[in-house]
Amino acid sequence: MNMKKVLFSLLTLPFCASAGAQDSNQIRFSAFYIYSFMTYENQKAPRTEEFVLDVAQGSSVFYSRWEEMFAKTKDSIIAKGGGLSDVMNATSKYPRASQHFKLCKNYPEKGKLTYLDQIAIKKFYYQEKMEKINWQITEKDSVVADYPCKLAECIFRGRNWKVWFTMDIPSEEGPWKLHGLPGLILYAAESKGDFSFECIEIKNGTGDDFAVPTLRDRVKCTREQLMSEYRELAENPGRYAEKLGGIGGGTGPDGKPIVYKPRVPVFLDY
Repeated sequence: MNMKKVLFSLLTLPFCASAGAQDSNQIRFSAFYIYSFMTYENQKAPRTEEFVLDVAQGSSVFYSRWEEMFAKTKDSIIAKGGGLSDVMNATSKYPRASQHFKLCKNYPEKGKLTYLDQIAIKKFYYQEKMEKINWQITEKDSVVADYPCKLAECIFRGRNWKVWFTMDIPSEEGPWKLHGLPGLILYAAESKGDFSFECIEIKNGTGDDFAVPTLRDRVKCTREQLMSEYRELAENPGRYAEKLGGIGGGTGPDGKPIVYKPRVPVFLDY
Protein backbone atom coordinates (compact mmCIF):
# COMPACT_ATOMS: atom_id res chain seq x y z
CA MET A 1 0.00 0.00 0.00
CA ASN A 2 1.32 3.44 -0.94
CA MET A 3 1.04 5.36 2.31
CA LYS A 4 1.96 8.98 2.87
CA LYS A 5 4.08 9.36 5.99
CA VAL A 6 3.16 12.42 8.02
CA LEU A 7 5.73 13.81 10.46
CA PHE A 8 4.98 16.15 13.36
CA SER A 9 6.42 17.15 16.72
CA LEU A 10 5.75 14.30 19.16
CA LEU A 11 3.82 15.07 22.31
CA THR A 12 4.22 13.31 25.63
CA LEU A 13 0.85 11.66 26.06
CA PRO A 14 -0.01 10.52 29.60
CA PHE A 15 -2.32 7.76 28.39
CA CYS A 16 -1.88 5.15 31.09
CA ALA A 17 -0.43 7.01 34.02
CA SER A 18 -3.10 9.66 34.39
CA ALA A 19 -6.18 8.12 32.80
CA GLY A 20 -7.46 6.81 36.12
CA ALA A 21 -6.98 10.18 37.75
CA GLN A 22 -8.88 12.06 35.09
CA ASP A 23 -12.60 12.63 35.14
CA SER A 24 -14.23 10.05 32.86
CA ASN A 25 -15.83 12.82 30.78
CA GLN A 26 -12.61 14.72 30.15
CA ILE A 27 -10.95 14.36 26.77
CA ARG A 28 -7.67 12.48 27.16
CA PHE A 29 -6.42 13.25 23.66
CA SER A 30 -7.57 14.30 20.20
CA ALA A 31 -6.48 12.64 16.96
CA PHE A 32 -6.82 14.57 13.71
CA TYR A 33 -7.49 12.69 10.46
CA ILE A 34 -7.75 13.40 6.77
CA TYR A 35 -10.93 11.65 5.70
CA SER A 36 -10.95 10.67 2.02
CA PHE A 37 -14.35 9.64 0.67
CA MET A 38 -16.49 8.97 -2.36
CA THR A 39 -19.94 10.51 -2.22
CA TYR A 40 -21.41 8.94 -5.36
CA GLU A 41 -20.58 6.08 -7.68
CA ASN A 42 -18.59 7.03 -10.81
CA GLN A 43 -17.18 10.09 -9.02
CA LYS A 44 -13.91 11.10 -10.69
CA ALA A 45 -11.85 11.24 -7.51
CA PRO A 46 -12.36 11.09 -3.72
CA ARG A 47 -12.97 14.27 -1.76
CA THR A 48 -11.19 15.07 1.49
CA GLU A 49 -12.15 16.67 4.77
CA GLU A 50 -10.57 17.02 8.21
CA PHE A 51 -12.10 15.01 11.05
CA VAL A 52 -11.32 14.86 14.76
CA LEU A 53 -11.51 11.95 17.19
CA ASP A 54 -11.85 13.15 20.80
CA VAL A 55 -11.18 10.29 23.22
CA ALA A 56 -12.32 10.36 26.83
CA GLN A 57 -11.74 7.62 29.38
CA GLY A 58 -14.88 5.69 28.52
CA SER A 59 -16.24 7.24 25.34
CA SER A 60 -15.32 9.09 22.15
CA VAL A 61 -16.75 11.39 19.50
CA PHE A 62 -15.73 11.59 15.82
CA TYR A 63 -16.74 14.71 13.89
CA SER A 64 -15.89 17.11 11.07
CA ARG A 65 -13.38 19.71 12.20
CA TRP A 66 -14.71 22.19 9.63
CA GLU A 67 -18.30 21.67 10.74
CA GLU A 68 -17.32 22.20 14.37
CA MET A 69 -15.36 25.39 13.60
CA PHE A 70 -18.35 26.82 11.74
CA ALA A 71 -20.81 25.90 14.51
CA LYS A 72 -18.70 27.36 17.31
CA THR A 73 -18.09 30.61 15.41
CA LYS A 74 -21.79 30.95 14.52
CA ASP A 75 -22.92 30.31 18.10
CA SER A 76 -20.41 32.80 19.47
CA ILE A 77 -21.51 35.57 17.08
CA ILE A 78 -25.23 34.98 17.65
CA ALA A 79 -24.68 34.99 21.43
CA LYS A 80 -23.19 38.47 21.04
CA GLY A 81 -26.19 39.69 19.05
CA GLY A 82 -24.73 39.25 15.57
CA GLY A 83 -26.77 38.39 12.51
CA LEU A 84 -26.47 36.14 9.49
CA SER A 85 -24.20 38.54 7.59
CA ASP A 86 -21.82 38.65 10.57
CA VAL A 87 -21.72 34.86 10.65
CA MET A 88 -21.02 34.61 6.91
CA ASN A 89 -18.24 37.22 7.09
CA ALA A 90 -16.58 35.49 10.04
CA THR A 91 -16.76 32.01 8.53
CA SER A 92 -15.90 32.84 4.91
CA LYS A 93 -12.25 31.93 5.53
CA TYR A 94 -13.13 28.42 6.73
CA PRO A 95 -13.39 25.42 4.41
CA ARG A 96 -17.05 24.46 4.08
CA ALA A 97 -17.92 21.03 5.41
CA SER A 98 -19.74 18.58 3.14
CA GLN A 99 -19.84 15.80 5.74
CA HIS A 100 -22.14 16.53 8.66
CA PHE A 101 -22.14 13.28 10.60
CA LYS A 102 -20.98 12.91 14.17
CA LEU A 103 -20.43 9.54 15.82
CA CYS A 104 -20.27 8.88 19.58
CA LYS A 105 -18.99 5.51 20.78
CA ASN A 106 -20.02 4.05 24.15
CA TYR A 107 -22.85 6.56 24.33
CA PRO A 108 -25.50 6.63 25.76
CA GLU A 109 -23.98 3.59 27.49
CA LYS A 110 -21.05 1.25 27.12
CA GLY A 111 -21.34 -0.91 24.01
CA LYS A 112 -23.74 1.46 22.22
CA LEU A 113 -23.08 4.17 19.67
CA THR A 114 -25.04 7.26 18.67
CA TYR A 115 -24.82 8.46 15.06
CA LEU A 116 -25.96 11.99 14.19
CA ASP A 117 -26.31 13.45 10.71
CA GLN A 118 -27.98 16.25 8.79
CA ILE A 119 -29.38 16.35 5.24
CA ALA A 120 -30.26 19.88 4.17
CA ILE A 121 -32.28 21.28 7.09
CA LYS A 122 -33.37 17.91 8.44
CA LYS A 123 -31.45 16.45 11.38
CA PHE A 124 -31.36 12.73 12.19
CA TYR A 125 -29.91 10.33 14.72
CA TYR A 126 -29.86 6.62 15.31
CA GLN A 127 -28.43 4.39 18.01
CA GLU A 128 -27.15 0.87 17.65
CA LYS A 129 -25.04 -1.74 19.37
CA MET A 130 -21.29 -1.49 18.76
CA GLU A 131 -20.50 -4.53 16.69
CA LYS A 132 -17.48 -6.59 17.72
CA ILE A 133 -14.94 -6.59 14.91
CA ASN A 134 -13.04 -9.78 14.14
CA TRP A 135 -9.55 -8.39 13.58
CA GLN A 136 -6.69 -10.41 12.11
CA ILE A 137 -3.42 -8.91 13.35
CA THR A 138 -0.46 -9.55 11.07
CA GLU A 139 3.30 -9.43 11.60
CA LYS A 140 3.71 -6.49 9.20
CA ASP A 141 4.85 -3.20 10.65
CA SER A 142 5.26 0.38 9.50
CA VAL A 143 5.45 3.94 10.81
CA VAL A 144 2.48 6.34 10.66
CA ALA A 145 2.69 9.89 12.00
CA ASP A 146 6.03 8.91 13.58
CA TYR A 147 4.45 6.06 15.57
CA PRO A 148 5.46 2.41 15.08
CA CYS A 149 2.42 0.50 13.85
CA LYS A 150 1.14 -3.01 13.23
CA LEU A 151 -1.14 -4.03 10.38
CA ALA A 152 -4.57 -5.53 11.06
CA GLU A 153 -7.32 -6.58 8.67
CA CYS A 154 -11.03 -7.25 8.92
CA ILE A 155 -14.32 -7.45 7.04
CA PHE A 156 -16.69 -4.93 8.59
CA ARG A 157 -20.08 -3.81 7.33
CA GLY A 158 -19.44 -5.31 3.91
CA ARG A 159 -16.01 -3.78 3.33
CA ASN A 160 -12.49 -5.18 3.59
CA TRP A 161 -10.41 -2.92 5.82
CA LYS A 162 -6.68 -2.72 6.38
CA VAL A 163 -5.57 -0.56 9.27
CA TRP A 164 -2.34 0.45 10.95
CA PHE A 165 -2.53 0.80 14.74
CA THR A 166 0.05 1.77 17.34
CA MET A 167 0.43 0.15 20.75
CA ASP A 168 2.33 3.27 21.84
CA ILE A 169 -1.14 4.73 22.36
CA PRO A 170 -3.01 1.98 24.23
CA SER A 171 -6.53 2.94 23.25
CA GLU A 172 -9.02 0.66 21.50
CA GLU A 173 -10.32 3.64 19.54
CA GLY A 174 -10.21 4.52 15.87
CA PRO A 175 -11.91 6.71 13.28
CA TRP A 176 -15.56 6.22 12.35
CA LYS A 177 -16.95 2.91 13.77
CA LEU A 178 -13.59 1.15 13.74
CA HIS A 179 -12.43 0.02 17.19
CA GLY A 180 -11.28 -2.92 19.27
CA LEU A 181 -7.53 -3.16 18.65
CA PRO A 182 -4.89 -2.94 21.41
CA GLY A 183 -3.79 0.48 20.15
CA LEU A 184 -5.13 3.59 18.42
CA ILE A 185 -5.86 3.18 14.69
CA LEU A 186 -3.82 5.79 12.83
CA TYR A 187 -4.56 4.76 9.25
CA ALA A 188 -7.45 2.83 7.75
CA ALA A 189 -8.40 2.12 4.15
CA GLU A 190 -10.96 -0.17 2.56
CA SER A 191 -10.04 -2.29 -0.43
CA LYS A 192 -12.12 -0.52 -3.11
CA GLY A 193 -10.40 2.81 -2.53
CA ASP A 194 -13.67 4.56 -1.70
CA PHE A 195 -12.75 5.55 1.86
CA SER A 196 -9.68 6.10 4.01
CA PHE A 197 -8.68 7.82 7.25
CA GLU A 198 -5.14 9.10 7.84
CA CYS A 199 -3.99 10.54 11.16
CA ILE A 200 -1.96 13.74 10.76
CA GLU A 201 -1.69 14.99 14.35
CA ILE A 202 -2.35 14.02 17.96
CA LYS A 203 -2.82 16.49 20.79
CA ASN A 204 -3.18 16.14 24.54
CA GLY A 205 -6.57 16.86 26.03
CA THR A 206 -7.07 20.40 27.35
CA GLY A 207 -9.32 19.42 30.23
CA ASP A 208 -12.51 20.00 28.27
CA ASP A 209 -15.38 17.59 28.81
CA PHE A 210 -16.55 15.12 26.21
CA ALA A 211 -19.28 16.79 24.13
CA VAL A 212 -22.58 15.09 24.89
CA PRO A 213 -24.76 15.19 21.74
CA THR A 214 -28.07 17.05 21.72
CA LEU A 215 -30.89 14.89 20.37
CA ARG A 216 -34.00 16.90 21.15
CA ASP A 217 -34.20 18.62 17.73
CA ARG A 218 -33.45 15.49 15.70
CA VAL A 219 -35.58 12.83 14.06
CA LYS A 220 -34.91 9.35 15.45
CA CYS A 221 -34.41 6.76 12.73
CA THR A 222 -32.54 3.57 11.90
CA ARG A 223 -29.33 3.29 9.92
CA GLU A 224 -31.30 1.87 6.98
CA GLN A 225 -33.80 4.74 7.08
CA LEU A 226 -31.01 7.32 7.02
CA MET A 227 -29.42 5.60 4.03
CA SER A 228 -32.82 5.65 2.30
CA GLU A 229 -32.98 9.43 2.79
CA TYR A 230 -29.60 9.80 1.07
CA ARG A 231 -30.75 7.62 -1.82
CA GLU A 232 -33.87 9.75 -2.22
CA LEU A 233 -31.78 12.94 -2.26
CA ALA A 234 -29.39 11.49 -4.85
CA GLU A 235 -32.21 10.36 -7.13
CA ASN A 236 -33.86 13.78 -7.33
CA PRO A 237 -32.56 16.73 -5.25
CA GLY A 238 -35.39 18.98 -6.40
CA ARG A 239 -38.09 16.60 -5.32
CA TYR A 240 -36.30 16.04 -1.99
CA ALA A 241 -36.20 19.81 -1.39
CA GLU A 242 -39.95 19.98 -2.00
CA LYS A 243 -40.44 17.17 0.50
CA LEU A 244 -38.72 19.31 3.13
CA GLY A 245 -40.94 22.27 2.33
CA GLY A 246 -38.49 24.12 0.14
CA ILE A 247 -38.43 25.16 -3.48
CA GLY A 248 -38.12 22.34 -6.00
CA GLY A 249 -35.75 21.94 -8.91
CA GLY A 250 -36.40 25.31 -10.53
CA THR A 251 -35.44 26.18 -14.10
CA GLY A 252 -32.18 26.39 -15.99
CA PRO A 253 -30.78 29.30 -18.08
CA ASP A 254 -32.99 28.19 -20.97
CA GLY A 255 -36.11 28.54 -18.86
CA LYS A 256 -36.79 24.81 -18.89
CA PRO A 257 -37.16 22.71 -15.72
CA ILE A 258 -33.89 21.31 -14.43
CA VAL A 259 -33.62 17.59 -15.04
CA TYR A 260 -31.40 15.90 -12.47
CA LYS A 261 -29.32 12.93 -13.49
CA PRO A 262 -29.93 10.19 -10.91
CA ARG A 263 -26.89 9.36 -8.81
CA VAL A 264 -26.05 6.40 -6.61
CA PRO A 265 -24.64 7.30 -3.16
CA VAL A 266 -21.68 5.39 -1.69
CA PHE A 267 -21.84 4.48 2.00
CA LEU A 268 -19.22 3.48 4.54
CA ASP A 269 -21.79 0.93 5.73
CA TYR A 270 -23.12 -1.41 3.07
